Amino acid sequence: MARKSQELHPTMVRLPENLRRELEQLAAFYGRSLNNEIIYRLERTRADDKARKQQASEDARTLSKESMSERLDRIERTFESYERLLRAQQKVAQHALAALAKATEPETEDKST
Repeated sequence: MARKSQELHPTMVRLPENLRRELEQLAAFYGRSLNNEIIYRLERTRADDKARKQQASEDARTLSKESMSERLDRIERTFESYERLLRAQQKVAQHALAALAKATEPETEDKST
């Protein structure tokens, strides 16, 4: 008897009925058995998780390479941008209040005539 390249271990899994039906439909569509469909999807999920973990690790390395002073400089530039934006919004609000005050002033008539 030839040995299989991978040793398979029978595992009992309880699936919700709607999930089992969906997996059966997908298996039929892709020409796989239900067992192979489940294995395929588990392996794909495992590969996706591995890729996400690797990306997170690369992101962490990138962040650790950035020096503390570079991080602080970036934060300071962000605060300066927010400060400029806030000043511009304050000017707009002041002009709007001045225009509103002027528009609501009672008109004074010239009484010298």
